[in-house]
Amino acid sequence: MTVVAESTLYRGRVEARINFGSQAPPTDVRAQLGRALGALEPYVELALAPSTLSLRTAIGARIELGSHVTIGFRTGLDGDNQEASLTYLISPNLHVRGAYFLRTETIETTLGYRLNESFSWEVVATSRGTVWVRLVGNL
Repeated sequence: MTVVAESTLYRGRVEARINFGSQAPPTDVRAQLGRALGALEPYVELALAPSTLSLRTAIGARIELGSHVTIGFRTGLDGDNQEASLTYLISPNLHVRGAYFLRTETIETTLGYRLNESFSWEVVATSRGTVWVRLVGNL
């Protein structure tokens, strides 16, 4: 989990995502601010890609179904990049995630391993045949 500051009502996350691979997406830094309403957490997200200095904004929501399953939905504020996802926590340090991106009609699967409280490694593969490795750092 990428929680930096958490209260009983609000959650903040900031993470840097460094991608390695010939067809990997650009590195970005993401910040999320959400409000926990029981199992539901609506949030707003800002993402900055340093290579192009582009800023993307999105809104979304996560719903926790028990302690191991999370369903998420996210859409860009420009109406682009709609995403639906399902995350399953296999163990405290290992998770698998599947996401469907509506605009590109792409399925993305991720296997992630948390090294410690600050860093995790992820292997990402898409239905278009691209595979890359991602280092995620919680700031």
